[in-house]
Amino acid sequence: MKRFLKDATIANLVGEEAIKCAVGMGLVSEDCILRIDGIPHAQMVRMI
Repeated sequence: MKRFLKDATIANLVGEEAIKCAVGMGLVSEDCILRIDGIPHAQMVRMI
């Protein structure tokens, strides 16, 4: 997952593993994680 996210400019993230990776990389804040039926969702946009 890390190798894809490090170069991504936009991402729709779903699931514990994807969210944990993005948070660990500093791409997504814990405050921005939405849970739908208990499943975490987040979106990331990087301006370059």
